[in-house]
Amino acid sequence: MDCPGGNDPFAQNFSRGDITVNLLEGFTAEEGHTSLEIYSCETKSACSGTRKVFDAMGNFRGDDLCTNGFLGRGCTTCADGMHRKLHEGSFVCEKCEGLSSTQFTAFLVAFVLGSLLAAYTYYKSQFPPAPLWISLGIVLGFLQAILVFSEFAVDMPDNVMAVVSATRIFEFDLDVLDYPVDCISGPSSFQRYLLKIGFPVFLFMCFSVVYALGKLPYAAARRRHGAVDSPLDLLVQGSFLQKVSRYLDKALGARVPLRTQIGWFWPTKGSGLKLTCLKGFSGLYIAVTKLSFVPFVVYQHPSGQYTLRNYYSMVKGSDEYWPVLIVGICAVTLYSIGFFVFVVYLVIIAPRRVCCDAAFHNSYRGLWAKFNPSTWWFCLILMAYGLAANLIGVVISHGRVQVMVGAILNMFYVLIVTYISPWRFLNNLFVDVIVKLGLTMYLLLMLNLEFPAQNLTEAWAIMMIMIFIAPLCVGALSLIRFAYSIAFGKLETMTQRADFAQRLHDIFKLAGSKSLQDHRAYSYTLIESDYAILDHAMDILQFSIFGLQSKNRFRHRTVPNLPFNEAAPGVLEGLLISRSLQDSKDPRVLLRRLQRIRKRDIQSDQDPEAVTAAATTSSIIRSVATSTVDQLGRLPPWAREAFESVHRDGNGGITEPEFKNMLNKSYPGNNFCHEELAALFGYFDMDGNGSISMPEFALGLTHVPQPVLPDDFVPPEEPEVVEDSKLVSLRTGESEAEAIEEDLPTSTSSEHPVKSMADSMPPQGNDSSCFYGEHDIEHRWM
Repeated sequence: MDCPGGNDPFAQNFSRGDITVNLLEGFTAEEGHTSLEIYSCETKSACSGTRKVFDAMGNFRGDDLCTNGFLGRGCTTCADGMHRKLHEGSFVCEKCEGLSSTQFTAFLVAFVLGSLLAAYTYYKSQFPPAPLWISLGIVLGFLQAILVFSEFAVDMPDNVMAVVSATRIFEFDLDVLDYPVDCISGPSSFQRYLLKIGFPVFLFMCFSVVYALGKLPYAAARRRHGAVDSPLDLLVQGSFLQKVSRYLDKALGARVPLRTQIGWFWPTKGSGLKLTCLKGFSGLYIAVTKLSFVPFVVYQHPSGQYTLRNYYSMVKGSDEYWPVLIVGICAVTLYSIGFFVFVVYLVIIAPRRVCCDAAFHNSYRGLWAKFNPSTWWFCLILMAYGLAANLIGVVISHGRVQVMVGAILNMFYVLIVTYISPWRFLNNLFVDVIVKLGLTMYLLLMLNLEFPAQNLTEAWAIMMIMIFIAPLCVGALSLIRFAYSIAFGKLETMTQRADFAQRLHDIFKLAGSKSLQDHRAYSYTLIESDYAILDHAMDILQFSIFGLQSKNRFRHRTVPNLPFNEAAPGVLEGLLISRSLQDSKDPRVLLRRLQRIRKRDIQSDQDPEAVTAAATTSSIIRSVATSTVDQLGRLPPWAREAFESVHRDGNGGITEPEFKNMLNKSYPGNNFCHEELAALFGYFDMDGNGSISMPEFALGLTHVPQPVLPDDFVPPEEPEVVEDSKLVSLRTGESEAEAIEEDLPTSTSSEHPVKSMADSMPPQGNDSSCFYGEHDIEHRWM
């Protein structure tokens, strides 16, 4: 206040009737019991210029303190019969005139526009996600975030707010379109808020009407003509309408025929209605959440009073505040928290439902179709970002802290996006990062508005407007470049994919020529970042080639019409067996042979002391399936004792001769040939340095899962079930004592008689060569 008469400029005490008291631009006042209550105006156009608080007679001027037809606390409402209109970035009050001011006309226009929007959204949802529309969705989120951040408790320049005010359309503020909302809702702030918060329900009604309009004609046509795939099928052959439809089909040159596109509405499907509503609501989630939090975001005026940030006329705690609070609580529960929890549930069950439930996929694919199949859950990150951005204004009241937390939120989001690359198309990743960096710069400039310099305020405002526009321009340029590559770079794309296929084939061939020992040594030398990238790449390969989901649930992929099969331990080995690709000298096979031999020896030994000694000696192999290295990297006691019992020369590890001696003592009659022993030693020697360290010893014994055969695997011969159905014999005429468990080498040809264990292995002596080839032996597992 300007008080030439010496009154308190904060209006705590004043001389009633002092005509020298003036209100500065942007403020208004109400007369209290002992002081004037000073309020900030929602827009400076409603409180323009310096105004006298008292008239020449010493009377308080009241509503005359407002300008441009506004009145009430904070000069936020218009008189009856008038409505707010946006003019040059600020609001003015104008009279309600013409048919557009009637409630019926307003409802009819809104209903028609909403139905057209619903029909178009339903139509676009039938197509697979395209980079252009995904980028437009990212830009839509950017504009909603700008709207949220611009209402932090910071005095924004008028020219900036004039540009930002256009984004209010996303919170259903029809004043931006010069639509006379006040002529429909009236001047009450509660009615204006109720009209806005009810718009999502109104849009759902429009979607339901489109759904019904597609069902009813279809039902009538089916009753009269039977099942018809498209309404174009009802046209008379050679009629004018049929010729027009054929001409349009050729002229448009669409990949999907016009008959099929119209058939999407014949009839409209319930899954399509769910998908349309889900895409629309998730696309406007930030703005709808902002509307829901309106009753919880308050603004402190110069005299200390608190009003709602979006409705300066509504004092917190007043009688008119409580209905708004109740509606806001319901909106938060339904729109914000309820929808978020529902999406969390969908994300959890999606990997197992999408693969085999077509209705589920068609209803909810809009949440994750725009992301990589392995990052289907990123829709939760987008929603959490929108929820957190709105909570900043609710939880924090200080403007500078709000801006700082908003900038941190954006940088945190950028780090997540650049790390996991969730978008299906790289172009969308680029647009997303650019707009979020633009938001961060916008917030950093807002931070400088807390300490404005008189000669820099205009410069800050221009920079903020440029940052507001720049991400949109960069996104548009990237889309133009992408469209150009699609239209004119098809040959280049095909060349790149062909080179990739040839390179992949060559790498597979070269890698297949290496032994398991070579691959283990190679993995040991990889740096951590390369290992993580290759591990993720192998998850992609095993899914795209074999349909096996990653063991990491955060890398599960949501792909329809593909059974959910997780790459559990032993599944890949089962695929090798089913395709006769497993080498007979595979270390996993040899380790199981050791386990089986020891078990047979224990069962045949009648001396109790010998049985106890043998059981103790064989504890190494018998602990394979259950023992692991603990989380801190310490070895289990059984591995340490076994290692120390074998390693006696103090050279730091078990050498190959020591390893052979251990097998000969612990497993007499193992009949391992030289190549098999070398394969076993190489399996344990992880780093390939010629000796087995204690961690390598324990690791080699704790990674031998049982193979899991595919469900459709049919062995060449019908196996004979022995005892508990877990032991299989591929021979006939043998006793149970002679039957060897699980993976006994057998011949698949009737010309080669199947040998017993003594016949199928070379004589004892580890230096002999394996006389059987990998193509003559086939292992069977149950």
